[in-house]
Amino acid sequence: MKADGAYFEVGKKCDCEARIRAFIRMVRVGEGTGEVIKSRDKEKNIIYIPHDFQKGYTTAFGGNTITDLSTHPQTIYKVNEDDEGSSAAGAYQVMRYTWWELAGFEVVKKKKTGNYFENRDLLKKYKISDYSAESQDKICIALMKKQRPNLIDKIIANNVREAIQQDACFI
Repeated sequence: MKADGAYFEVGKKCDCEARIRAFIRMVRVGEGTGEVIKSRDKEKNIIYIPHDFQKGYTTAFGGNTITDLSTHPQTIYKVNEDDEGSSAAGAYQVMRYTWWELAGFEVVKKKKTGNYFENRDLLKKYKISDYSAESQDKICIALMKKQRPNLIDKIIANNVREAIQQDACFI
């Protein structure tokens, strides 16, 4: 990993990888767990609200901090006692049941059944062994491939508007 926390160098990868990295960064910004946020002040001038670029990778639901990145925390985080809570964790706010599915387990109504299917184990397929920043980025891409099979091809082809409108949105 580079000194600035990144595990790649800008300008050292192909355009297609740069497009994918830009897209997944947009997803991270949308999750609101870290990153720089572009906004406008009262006079309608563009301003940038600085955030820690790496903070999102260690942020769970409700602003809770993940201290162990050896695996998805699989914790239900609550904002208050009346809150149902959420297991959303990391830069892409991955739920624990999604983590289980990525690990090849059958999930029914957000509960793990215990049935494992090696051919569904995307963590093994993509050599994801922990919940580090790099692994979370790989998880995001694995989920895009699994849930939105046309999305990555459109991003690589620089058809980002079409990718968002046709493949990335839930309307």
